Amino acid sequence: MTFINEHCRRNLRAIGALVVDEDGAEVLLGCTVAESAFLFDYAVRAAAQRTPADTLVYSQLLELHLSARLARLRHTCGAWRLALPEAGPSRSCP
Repeated sequence: MTFINEHCRRNLRAIGALVVDEDGAEVLLGCTVAESAFLFDYAVRAAAQRTPADTLVYSQLLELHLSARLARLRHTCGAWRLALPEAGPSRSCP
């Protein structure tokens, strides 16, 4: 992804949000190159440039990306659950 700066790239990689796909391209986890580009493009647009259709696509792609990140965390950390007061103690990821 040539359109993100190095600081952003390092941060996204550190949290597991930016990965390299099977073709060697940087993408947001769970997204294609085109989907990743759309998410970044939408995020930097002014509100007046965002159409309702684009907002819907953005929401769907963001859900896809965040679901992939959550799945990776679950896989990495094993079975875990949110630490809610009524749920009792929970496992934390090392």
